[in-house]
Amino acid sequence: MGLQEKKRELHAIGQRKQELWQQLQQDKEQRNAIVEAVKALREKRDALTKEVALIKQEQKRLQAAIAAKGAELQAARDGKKQMMEKLGMKEPPESIRRKMKAIEQKIETQVISFEKEKQMMDALKRLKKQCTEAEQLGSASAAVAQRAAELRELQAKEREVWRDVQQRAAASHQHHREMLARRKELDALREKQGQDFAAYDSLKKQKREAVLEVQGQAQALALQKEGQARARAAAEEARKREAEAQLQAKEKVLEEKIRKKKKITTEDLLVFQGK
Repeated sequence: MGLQEKKRELHAIGQRKQELWQQLQQDKEQRNAIVEAVKALREKRDALTKEVALIKQEQKRLQAAIAAKGAELQAARDGKKQMMEKLGMKEPPESIRRKMKAIEQKIETQVISFEKEKQMMDALKRLKKQCTEAEQLGSASAAVAQRAAELRELQAKEREVWRDVQQRAAASHQHHREMLARRKELDALREKQGQDFAAYDSLKKQKREAVLEVQGQAQALALQKEGQARARAAAEEARKREAEAQLQAKEKVLEEKIRKKKKITTEDLLVFQGK
């Protein structure tokens, strides 16, 4: 390959090397951005994971309170049932009141016989007595109602905490998936960078070799030109010496003719003029 072709090849290698270096710098910036993104996602995930752990502790506390409150409610219901059995009641006051209201409405709105009305009034008296006795269950019923309300409140709080746990856990898992995806992207970029670095080192080696070859060819060409110049100078010097020797020889011939007074030719005169 000639010197000019080698110089063009060297220039092309330099351009590819510069382009690859720029690509490596872009990859470095992209890698740093991904590393920062992974770091931010990890921090968000870890923060949410800690929050979920703390909220789960609150959830366990609520679940324990729900279990305890459920036991209290059941105990209150059992106490109310025992009291009803002790009073000989087979139904709660609310049911008795409904029956009383139904009898009173029939007496007031329907046309019934005297005997029938008397029976209904007797039934109403018995129900009123039962209702009076049932008033003793008021505190027990209130206790049941209070425990039930407290239990519903605890259950509502536990459901709210459970939803909060699910939302934060889902967000944490989403951050984790995104982090894994960015890590995968980072691994692919690092692999590409390794290949690009290898290609860059190869181009550096090719450039060094090309530079040395160009320098060697340029030096050889310079030496060749120098040798050719010396050869031309030596040839010119030899030509001059030969011409001088020929001229000197002709001068001697001319001088001899003059000394012997021989005929001088035009050529002899030219030799004399050349001197």
